[in-house]
Amino acid sequence: MKHVWAILAKFIIMGVVILSFLSIFDPPLSTVLLITVVTTIISYVVGDLGILRMGNTAATIGDFILSFATIGFLSYFMVEQTWTVLVASFFATLAITAVEILFHIYMKNRIYPDREQRLRLRGPAPLQNVKYAAEFAEENEMDRVEQENTNK
Repeated sequence: MKHVWAILAKFIIMGVVILSFLSIFDPPLSTVLLITVVTTIISYVVGDLGILRMGNTAATIGDFILSFATIGFLSYFMVEQTWTVLVASFFATLAITAVEILFHIYMKNRIYPDREQRLRLRGPAPLQNVKYAAEFAEENEMDRVEQENTNK
């Protein structure tokens, strides 16, 4: 179920951006929806489920390349065969990539958090090495006692 919400959020984000940038060419809504669906599926499966495990930077670069290739190719052949549609696709891809950075953070925290992130969400970790914590506390106590003795 958590993947459904992530795909839906990604679809809405991409749909708004693609519609915003391609609306100057007055494409049919069905064409924009098809471009959005194809781009969302490819980007989610390859970028967010595959490349994101290598890191946010790699996934962002991969998503940029995938999104531009998909949006550029589909809009070039389905909307208008001009360079201006490719330029609009490029700027749409830039906007999507800017939002993808935040989406990757959401994916790492909510969809598949690793052990460290789960511990961080629960709160501070217990002391790992109590021996050193006790020595530190004893040293502070000894310093306090020595300081009181020198002040008398």
